[in-house]
Amino acid sequence: MCELCFLHSTALEAINQMRRHTTVFFSSSPGIYPTPHLASIELLLWKSKQCYQFAHLFERSVAGGLSALATLNPGTHLDQAASIYSAANTEIAALKRNAPQNVPYPSPDPLANSSSTVFFGQRPWRINHEGLATAEVEAAAVTAIIQRLVVNHEGVISLLSAALAQYQKYGCLRMKKKVMMEMANTCYANNEIQRALRFWGLVVKDNALPYSIRKDMMHRATWAAYAITSIQDYAVCCMQLMCPAYSEVLPSDCVKGLLDVLDGKPPGSPFPNDDISQEQLHTYQLQWQHVLQEHPAFVVQASKIAELFLETRVSFLDQQTVEQDSKVAVRVEIVSKIEQVIRLNDVSVHLKAKKFPPDANQTANDADCLIYDPIHLGSVEVSKSKPLQRVVLLDLKNAKQNWIVTVTKVTLDLGNAIRGNIEFDENALNRNCHVENIIGLEFLKIGVAKTSVKLESVEKVDCLIGEVTSTELTIRNTCKSSPIHGLQLDFKRKEQKHAEAAAVLFVEQDGTELKSEFSKSVCEQLGAGEMAKIPVMFSAQLVGDYVLQLELSYKISEDGILVTKSTMLEVGVTAKEPFTVTSTVMNMNGIPMTSILNNCDHILNASIQSAASIVISSVEFLMADVVTLCDTINGGSGKNLNDKVHSEEVICYSAVIRVLVKEDESETPLGRMSVEWRRAVPNSCPVRSVAPLCRIPVLACPISISSHIKTNPAIVRQPIEICFELKSHSKEAVEISTNFDLNDVFMFSGERKVTMTVLPGATRRVTVVVMALSAGRLNFPKISLKSPQISDQTLQQSLRTLPAAIFVLPKAKDLAPHP
Repeated sequence: MCELCFLHSTALEAINQMRRHTTVFFSSSPGIYPTPHLASIELLLWKSKQCYQFAHLFERSVAGGLSALATLNPGTHLDQAASIYSAANTEIAALKRNAPQNVPYPSPDPLANSSSTVFFGQRPWRINHEGLATAEVEAAAVTAIIQRLVVNHEGVISLLSAALAQYQKYGCLRMKKKVMMEMANTCYANNEIQRALRFWGLVVKDNALPYSIRKDMMHRATWAAYAITSIQDYAVCCMQLMCPAYSEVLPSDCVKGLLDVLDGKPPGSPFPNDDISQEQLHTYQLQWQHVLQEHPAFVVQASKIAELFLETRVSFLDQQTVEQDSKVAVRVEIVSKIEQVIRLNDVSVHLKAKKFPPDANQTANDADCLIYDPIHLGSVEVSKSKPLQRVVLLDLKNAKQNWIVTVTKVTLDLGNAIRGNIEFDENALNRNCHVENIIGLEFLKIGVAKTSVKLESVEKVDCLIGEVTSTELTIRNTCKSSPIHGLQLDFKRKEQKHAEAAAVLFVEQDGTELKSEFSKSVCEQLGAGEMAKIPVMFSAQLVGDYVLQLELSYKISEDGILVTKSTMLEVGVTAKEPFTVTSTVMNMNGIPMTSILNNCDHILNASIQSAASIVISSVEFLMADVVTLCDTINGGSGKNLNDKVHSEEVICYSAVIRVLVKEDESETPLGRMSVEWRRAVPNSCPVRSVAPLCRIPVLACPISISSHIKTNPAIVRQPIEICFELKSHSKEAVEISTNFDLNDVFMFSGERKVTMTVLPGATRRVTVVVMALSAGRLNFPKISLKSPQISDQTLQQSLRTLPAAIFVLPKAKDLAPHP
């Protein structure tokens, strides 16, 4: 039934069928044949196989495309099969333990005919028997079954491994931890002690587990480490069990065991009294004596252990930012959670200065960090009532500006005959301690070194992108008696904190060349207390608020020797675009277009909104290859303009363009616009800026139409001759009809409806004569187009290129002479 439900993709029905199956049959009595104990074992093995087979069907359906959930997946049934199999192993072990020993296997074998049974479930020794076999045969069968039964831990491990993979696949983290605990217990029972220790170590890190469960696992891990004589694992287990939280659940003698190991003595038995024989315990003691005679060392990584009986706290007793080459105080505190005194041979504090933040595109190298010599505190004793608290000085020599200094590791050396180290790395330091409870700071930042030069005027420079900006830096010698020599100002692009600052270009004094690197000699000597002014000219290339870092190097006398020093001068810069360009395309009537026609004239309008007061001296349209510039004079663009635009004002420039593309394009870039401008202040330098124009879709236009008024000017009640010109851009001949719409504004003369054939690339003209009945701004005479080869929508688009109105002048009156 379950398999059929899976085949019909009704997984929920299959699960419900399995639940009904387990409810009816799994809770039934095992019976008493052939013996009550064997009947119970056979029922457990059958139930385990049922769960496994259902999980196999479920997994096969998931592989075929069926969806599974975190709460409904094959892992649940594999886990259940493993649990039932483990219960069967327990009963098999109990049965074998209580069975008579040295009983020979029965002959003939009562199980020899297992493949010749008549029906499912038939006992092989009852073939050709109406009921039970003889008492001797039944007893021999029971003996054979008991001797064939074996405790199969490998089968349980196989089921648990499959369940673990399923829980990992569907993100069932808590069920995964449960299976790992069962896996560790089974591996320990199967004498795979190293594997069991690994699983126990992974699970015990979960602080969400109750201490009672974690304590039980830690005791089992201690037994395993003791059995394989692993000093490393035994020490780790003892150090965790020494925490008060574990001792409150179940007291243990782990403190004495750890101290015995450190003194080179075999530790006492961690096993319960009835769980190990004296012979086995004596064997373990001999193994420990042999291993301890070799005096091995061990290392405990505190960050890989959930909790230790020792905690280490370190901090810096100084300000967040300290000067280069200064000395800072480092506070070290070691807290013990047990009352017994623990002697530490040495406490080593390891510190490191490193670049922060590190470059994402560069690999770490020795030049980006500095490792200081360890600070040794010597031999100390710690207990719960007597913690270690020390303050030591660290000389921050050779650390560079903007680096950070951290404590990377604290190592505790303990032991006499057996030496061990407990290493607290950055993840274990100050663990289980709230930030507000930490005395001092966890890291320091290296600031500027104490310098003899100070930047007096620190003003933010506002500039526009592309222009050459001038500013003046005022520096002062802060020394009371010593002059400084050989002042030089440098800009190093690679040492800038901001990418925008690295893109700044500098101009040397009286020069016209822009340079990415800048070096300038300030003066040969600056007396004590004197000031000097440094003119700086630069051009910002990127928008933003950032800081320029200029390095000022100089020489100063210290104890009669000239020493070279340097300091950073920081100049704030706010750079913005000089203007923004917004471009649109309109038809000849000034209506904005969302798409334009190929081979037709349109108006390109570019609006410039200034961010500061500037003077525009030249505007040039740099059109794309597919765009033809027809007229720019009437739009106001060109050279020698001298258009002054104030901040936030808008000025517009226009040009008539025609787009010639081979096929429809979703978006066609029209090109760029070049603007030459300068600040509206005296002696400002001109700047040429280029801004992109808009992109617009281009539609195919097989027929273009234009109009020409031959009568100029147009006068009321006088004939007005208008010529309509149709040009074909199609690759085949186009048949088209023109029709003029009559109205009450004009009188019409000529052919109202004309049908013609326009050859590819040819031009046809239709001329009409109209007479305006009134003067003023009138609607342009309307013409409609019709073609069987071109859609009406495309023809309507073409007609939009015609003028929308015509201005007609009134007729001048004849002035008669007075009599």
